[in-house]
Amino acid sequence: MQASLLQRFSPSTAMMVVDMGLDVQNADLRRRANLNAPRLHDALRTALSTYTNVYYRDRTEPDPDTLTRLFQQAVDRTLGQPGAQVLLVNIIYQRGSAAH
Repeated sequence: MQASLLQRFSPSTAMMVVDMGLDVQNADLRRRANLNAPRLHDALRTALSTYTNVYYRDRTEPDPDTLTRLFQQAVDRTLGQPGAQVLLVNIIYQRGSAAH
């Protein structure tokens, strides 16, 4: 997943890239997750955009706890129940240059 970072008063080409996965032990829930993959991807992209544009402050360290919480809420809401655990693997902040 990746999302652009918006900065007040300054255009930016900064991006945040997050590698993550889901651990779904329950076979029925895993089947539901597979069938709803496009909806899950959309919910996770929305959660990442929410994080980058509401919670994150440019040039600070990303907060994996907040990201995981937002992702987990999005997954649980999309699947209609808990049981699919979000596993955050990597968070990359790619700082671009501001347009002058």
